[in-house]
Amino acid sequence: MGVFLSTPKTEKEITSGENDKLFYASASMQGWRTSMEDAHLTHLDFDDNLSLFGVFDGHGGKEVAHYASRHFSETLKSRPTYSTDLGTALQEAFLNLDEQMRSKKGRKELREILHPSQEGAQQTGPEHKEEKLEDEDEEDEGPGFNSGCTSVVAAVKNGEFVLVANAGDSRAVLVQEKEGGGEAEAVELSVDHKPNLPGERKRIFAAGGIIENGRVNRDLNLTRAIGDMRYKKDKSIPQADQIISGFPELHKEPFSPKNKFLILACDGVWDVQTSQQVASYVHSSFKARDPSIPLTQFASGICSQLLDICLAPDTSAMGTDNMTVVLVGFK
Repeated sequence: MGVFLSTPKTEKEITSGENDKLFYASASMQGWRTSMEDAHLTHLDFDDNLSLFGVFDGHGGKEVAHYASRHFSETLKSRPTYSTDLGTALQEAFLNLDEQMRSKKGRKELREILHPSQEGAQQTGPEHKEEKLEDEDEEDEGPGFNSGCTSVVAAVKNGEFVLVANAGDSRAVLVQEKEGGGEAEAVELSVDHKPNLPGERKRIFAAGGIIENGRVNRDLNLTRAIGDMRYKKDKSIPQADQIISGFPELHKEPFSPKNKFLILACDGVWDVQTSQQVASYVHSSFKARDPSIPLTQFASGICSQLLDICLAPDTSAMGTDNMTVVLVGFK
């Protein structure tokens, strides 16, 4: 059976919500994997006319993804640049999560996420970032050293912009409607950070890493992530320039009447379906929606069906990973 179950777990965790400008639904499924390592966030009314959505795809364990989903929102709002430069604040928040997880309280929470039977969990926030370990060289004994998560976060100010911050190979796709309203066009708002990208290779080699058979240090097939502290130990270079970097790229898309949906998903979805395939599926499904079905209910069903479509029939095919999708609709 290896890293797979004998039969997939197809039960889904589904959430949904709406306000006067947006509606959303999310779905997560463990699938063929022996554990569920994804997490996500959906804050419809995050701030004044601002919504926040994110997908955190864990690897090597669930703890970093769950930590990130718990603390990203408060960390973002705590950045001094939050009220003046949202893009910079998003980038600072990604890097600050690593700092939090290096603290004693952060590491304790990671252990408690990994082993929930332990009582007395204490959540940490940005105020703990300066409380460093007495001996950071012992980080290799704790969670977050060999585990991490890719992260894609979208800040949506309806009527103005969609701002995406991405580190790793989760992806954000904007679904726009072509002239005439007949077809959908997928507009990718993020780049999958893979070892074949020239800029990623340059950073990895400069930091002393190697790439072999498409994997960083013969290990990860991605080049940016929160966590993975074993690749962020060189104190002589900035955190953004480490072998595996937690620094996200930004993409800002101005609002347009053509914008119909925003899709955030982990690579478990994108390994199976292209951005255009997912965009067309979502768009055509809503075109055929019975108006008597509430938007949130219909969106929840679309998310659930999408994961079923991506699920492999057996472990020899693509579609065996954990899967999470967040679907946002513009009213």
